[in-house]
Amino acid sequence: MLCLCLAVHLLQVLVGFSPLPEEERRDLPDCPYADQQALLRLRKQVCACTGAGFKETAPAADFGAQVRHKIERFLRCAALFYHFYTDVPLPPELASTSIPPTHEALCRYLGLPETLRDFLLVLGVQVWHSTMGEPLLANSQKTD
Repeated sequence: MLCLCLAVHLLQVLVGFSPLPEEERRDLPDCPYADQQALLRLRKQVCACTGAGFKETAPAADFGAQVRHKIERFLRCAALFYHFYTDVPLPPELASTSIPPTHEALCRYLGLPETLRDFLLVLGVQVWHSTMGEPLLANSQKTD
């Protein structure tokens, strides 16, 4: 159920994406390259299917970091709910009040894949997208 809720939230973020204010973007951690590329391809396809106009609103690295940041809000709430519902203790990296939890730590605690690309693979987005044309997640490795 958590995967389904996160997938719906991800689609909501992608369709209604609006850039964060500059002061909030400065401190965002980097987003892995494979995640950036998968998110951009998925956003283009989702916008095409929903009729929402696709606009390049941010560079790929900035876009990926902003999407991860917006998803982390959902993951923090899900982790709190999971903790109170199951009584499974929070790991030290999530229990600290001085350091905000990382995307990876939240995903580990919730039993989700740590990268958005892997999350999309778990959902079967590759199979769905490959029926519509170009592969979404294949060959997403950065070449220098």
